[in-house]
Amino acid sequence: MDVVLEPFPERDASIPADTGSKGIRIGVIGRPNVGKSTLVNRLLGEDRVVVFDEAGTTRDAIEIPFERRGKPYVLIDTAGIRRRKNVREIAEKFSIIKTLDAIKESHVVIMVLDGSSGLVEQDLHLLDYVLTTGRALVLAVNKWDGLETEAKDKMRTEVKRRLGFADYAELHFISALHGTAVGDLYPSIDRAFDAANAHWSTNRLTTLLQDAVSQNPPPHGTRATD
Repeated sequence: MDVVLEPFPERDASIPADTGSKGIRIGVIGRPNVGKSTLVNRLLGEDRVVVFDEAGTTRDAIEIPFERRGKPYVLIDTAGIRRRKNVREIAEKFSIIKTLDAIKESHVVIMVLDGSSGLVEQDLHLLDYVLTTGRALVLAVNKWDGLETEAKDKMRTEVKRRLGFADYAELHFISALHGTAVGDLYPSIDRAFDAANAHWSTNRLTTLLQDAVSQNPPPHGTRATD
């Protein structure tokens, strides 16, 4: 992952040009075969994205505008990397680049984790990039229905221990395949966007005030009078 990131310029923490007027832009990210396209289809309520049993295919990210209860959204699906063993390295780099682009184009990122395999280093690298770029974050541990109680307890403990740096993000345990708890993601998306938008607005106001002061500095050696 670090090797792939090396050619990139300094990470851009600016927000997307569209600040939600055309819909909250949702990036669905995660490592291969965690269920990203299945989750996108479940969120949309129809099979808009082709899902493969293999660990994806090499294709561009897909942007899908839609409405839910009269509210506009845009889903960005980044599914797809390696298909054949001999092109694995190139395809994986391609997938990571598309994922990083999708993160930068999103207002809110849904990070999909695989509950059946636990956390791996690639999960942490992606999360670090999301945090560095300042995007709002929602965590979704997928394939939850297929886990035994002991495995669920282990995953909860691992998430709490290793993802403490992202404890501000709302956490969901879902099954994209069966739809379990997927509907709960929308309120979290809205709350994450509102919280981040307020933060962005505050930062923008601070910048404007600093610019105004620098362009019109108060005179030195004088005292304000009533």
